[in-house]
Amino acid sequence: AVVSTQSGHYGRGSISEIWVYKQKLKDWPLLPALYHAFVVLKIPYQCSESCAIWVSLDKHDDGITIQISRKKEDVVDMCHEHEREKNFEIIVQDKSDKTVNRLIKFLVNSKFVEEGYSIKDRKHCKKFAKDIFDKFAETKKYEYEEQEDSAIDALLLAINSGAATILAALLFAVDMPLATCAAIGYSGLNSMTSTSKISKARDQDNKKEKSTDCDSALIPLL
Repeated sequence: AVVSTQSGHYGRGSISEIWVYKQKLKDWPLLPALYHAFVVLKIPYQCSESCAIWVSLDKHDDGITIQISRKKEDVVDMCHEHEREKNFEIIVQDKSDKTVNRLIKFLVNSKFVEEGYSIKDRKHCKKFAKDIFDKFAETKKYEYEEQEDSAIDALLLAINSGAATILAALLFAVDMPLATCAAIGYSGLNSMTSTSKISKARDQDNKKEKSTDCDSALIPLL
């Protein structure tokens, strides 16, 4: 499925630039350690930097999405034919000279699809983005802080443990004063946790679809 997403001249081209973007999660605005990371690639063609193919790679809990377009905004601003939340930023960027064929082989051989999605086992979007960036960037590495995963671990534990543990997890993950955590309250946090999936589904239904000339493929996780 990954290979079929790429056609002819895409595969023979070379990547010139690579980015990792950070997108905050609106359901967890107080926890900066919780964010979605995705990769964007620039692939010049016709021997011109002004003419380029843009590719984005996202890993979610329902699969890996590869988008291809001649417009950067189609892959940066959109995903699954819906607009991304406008709260993303570039974490790291670098030059690259690797070919798209090499990228395809790397995606297949790394078995990102087969391994599924797991925050606990570090099989999440940040690790996915790091593996790609570190392999294809010329000089830089995407080093997300280990504290981010530690904060996520604390939050997962907190969800199953009660109010005091949740507040302690917030103190660790956000480094905010105890008074601020107490003001949020356990009931609000519990409601946020239990309705996050419902809110996500509702938002997907309510978002207005935007027409683009972007090719997109979702590879479901096994």
